[in-house]
Amino acid sequence: MQFGTPDDEVSAVDWDTFKRVCKANPEWKKMWFAKHNARIRPVKYNLVRRKHDDDPTCPCCGALETTDHTFEWDEAKMEEAFITHIAELESHLRATPSKAISDSIMETCRSIHYSKEHTLADNWDEELASTVTNQILLGQRAFIGGLWPKKWLELQRQYHTRTQNSSKSPKVWMSKTIEHTQTLFYHMWKIRNKALNKDEDSYRVR
Repeated sequence: MQFGTPDDEVSAVDWDTFKRVCKANPEWKKMWFAKHNARIRPVKYNLVRRKHDDDPTCPCCGALETTDHTFEWDEAKMEEAFITHIAELESHLRATPSKAISDSIMETCRSIHYSKEHTLADNWDEELASTVTNQILLGQRAFIGGLWPKKWLELQRQYHTRTQNSSKSPKVWMSKTIEHTQTLFYHMWKIRNKALNKDEDSYRVR
């Protein structure tokens, strides 16, 4: 199991794009995602296990603060960061794929952040709705880490072939989309970390 992804679902992941994104990331970002995937970031639960704290609960909502809980904080500054950076993601998406693909990825991002099922309309394109569902089922860490189903790339290729009006190849589009998504959640982590650690860099090695 990688990124919390069941072994029987790993074959559906676009590993070529995952490797492309990892290669493009700077070293500190690679380290950040490696720690996030391994669930060893300094969240409250881990700090208690390391005897650096005696309270494993989220200071915002009182729930157990695990790695996955980090991005579910219901806190004003976290929400502000999410809204700001999801707008940047949306701007990127509007310039490249169809509106349906764009809206589907945006809904996936919201579902991951708010830990809920998607709210796409009942008459939404069946392939897109299925891809959104599959992405959500892969889990938060897979989505943030860049483990996206191959179907996203296939759908963008179909759109690119039909319209020929995208300035980016489907592979470049998917890589850039994942990078924008990672930036969104990374900035949310920075907000969370500053709130608890008095402005220490969120990627500092601990």
